[in-house]
Amino acid sequence: VLLFLLFRPDIAKLQKAANFNYLEAMYLALTQQKAQMSVCDVVVLENEKETKRFAVSEKHLTRTEALNLILSRREINSGPYAKLYSRELLKGLKYPPLKAYEDMLFSLEAMDRCEHIAATNDTQYDYIQNVGSVINTFCIESLRKRSCDF
Repeated sequence: VLLFLLFRPDIAKLQKAANFNYLEAMYLALTQQKAQMSVCDVVVLENEKETKRFAVSEKHLTRTEALNLILSRREINSGPYAKLYSRELLKGLKYPPLKAYEDMLFSLEAMDRCEHIAATNDTQYDYIQNVGSVINTFCIESLRKRSCDF
């Protein structure tokens, strides 16, 4: 029995999806390519308008290719959403004890454990940009306050 883990699905968006199940698309990509992780397109929305799109052009990525795309913030978003992880991949993997950018570090470590990553553009994840978020109000003092508890 295989078990896969998905972070933060947007249930409202999933319920509105037209004839194609978000999880099914991610699962099919992962199992058909025998990957440990799958990714899908991400659409960044601000005030209900698309401001950015992460769309992977290749269906099958090596670890190095995927890490290059995520680190350059091209084609693969850095958060844990829009990704499906195999349970085996996540054994022993924990979120770093930070309050900012911990999701990026988690995604990088998970990706680094993969031999290859499956990608699909058969579905997308709509990420609604919050203007008050850490990334949008970034400053050194803010990062110090939110990153560490010392």
